[in-house]
Amino acid sequence: MSDRIETVKKFMELQQKGDYDAALELLTDDVSVIAPMTAPMTGKEAVKASWQRTPPSAGPKVDFSEPTEEGDTVKMTASSPLGRVTLLASFSGDKISKVEVKMG
Repeated sequence: MSDRIETVKKFMELQQKGDYDAALELLTDDVSVIAPMTAPMTGKEAVKASWQRTPPSAGPKVDFSEPTEEGDTVKMTASSPLGRVTLLASFSGDKISKVEVKMG
């Protein structure tokens, strides 16, 4: 398994546990996050503020498939009570530089 896939799996695990400081260490300083029902975010501080407004236990539990890697991007998919979810994590070096969550 690639280092990038391991990084994404660790990021998801830390985020779901609410260990935001450790999760943020896996992101670039200028990370961008695009997700449904939230405004696009840029930078670690914006991401952390968003996470702190939403407890880790909020929302439906989503179990993602085993990640796949293509170029600088790792992709994970899941079925959720809200439908299909796709997470794309792009990298700059060994850190996540963009997270995009898509529904449908």
